[in-house]
Amino acid sequence: MAPLGLGSLSFCRLLKVTTGYFHSGAQAEYYVELSAGLDSNSQPVLLIVDTGSHFTWMQCKPCNPCYPQSSPVFNPGKSPNYTPQAPGSTSCNILQSTGYGTGTDGGTCNYGLSYADGSSSQGQLAFDNFYFGDYYTTHVALSYQLPFGCGFSNVNPVPTVTSGVLGLADELSLSWPEYWGSAFGYNPSFTFCFAPIFSQPNSGWIIFAEGATTPTQGVPVYSTTPILDQGNDGMTYMDVVDFVVDTQLVGIPMGVFDIDPSDGSGGVILDSGSMISQMLEDAYDPFKEAWKNAMVPILGEPDNSDTPGPPGFELCWDYPNDVQLPDMGFVFRDQQVFYLSAKAKTLIYYSNSGRRRMCFPFQYKDRDSNPAMYWGSLNLHNHRIIFDKTNSLVSWQYNCC
Repeated sequence: MAPLGLGSLSFCRLLKVTTGYFHSGAQAEYYVELSAGLDSNSQPVLLIVDTGSHFTWMQCKPCNPCYPQSSPVFNPGKSPNYTPQAPGSTSCNILQSTGYGTGTDGGTCNYGLSYADGSSSQGQLAFDNFYFGDYYTTHVALSYQLPFGCGFSNVNPVPTVTSGVLGLADELSLSWPEYWGSAFGYNPSFTFCFAPIFSQPNSGWIIFAEGATTPTQGVPVYSTTPILDQGNDGMTYMDVVDFVVDTQLVGIPMGVFDIDPSDGSGGVILDSGSMISQMLEDAYDPFKEAWKNAMVPILGEPDNSDTPGPPGFELCWDYPNDVQLPDMGFVFRDQQVFYLSAKAKTLIYYSNSGRRRMCFPFQYKDRDSNPAMYWGSLNLHNHRIIFDKTNSLVSWQYNCC
């Protein structure tokens, strides 16, 4: 279905991305605000920006159970263009061919999703109009009929303000970037810049399609590295080989970050839906030790005794004023280095007594749960990240928010 109000194949939507944070910043998320429905019947929805999910979904009435969200739950009964997808339709066949399809009982095309944090959503595949307002320029909204999951059974144990997830991974042609490419002929690429937690103003953004791969003028550093090809997985696998702390390579053993060629497991996934990066022991332990050794001459030994950090964070200090922290970065096989911005090098939180604290912003991950490692959105703060889906590249520009 063609987008409403579209005059040509030029499509560049620039949306505001907001940071929501909870428990003094120990939990946070990045989300966009859209409108679902048509004209006067449109309803606001807040969706987490998630490069680790293949499918966009949101809570729908009547849901049982529902989790708390800040805006009213979307009511498909009040949306005249809401269209459940019938069994046997092209979109339903695509969904049912994946691990997310759960059959067509009841004459509807059903899905089910679950996440590592215990959250889940079950419901039916549908289409509806979504308005994309050009937040920073024309303020003109375009409306597109897009596929999404209408969730009638939803669980989320993590505090959130959001209605659901904006899935940007590309295994499914039902993911919005891929759908724009197949249905409308747009570039499936996108780019975003996430503002640091607690930042004011909260000025992150995301651009879809045309314009997504154009470098930001006046920002000189522009680096590019390939996305690893993992067949139909759809995730953004990064070819990481080491970390750098200060001016020194950490020296992670060879092969720790590699994907297992026998079963495709392992590797490093760039996952904006996860706030915190999670690393396996062979990567986490030497990285943590290198960071500690670089920090002790500046701030002394870490101290968690009277004001422990959030669960899973081992190295914490009182937050210093006007102290330059050592460089920290991801090193790729092609020798490119992604250096973290100043506020991305620590997890900042407030203790129960109101003290501002900071921790080493990585967590240990058990190999038994899943051998993949995750590069989360905290370490992307303040840099523009470009997902060039046409050429299978990830690029970045520093300090663009």
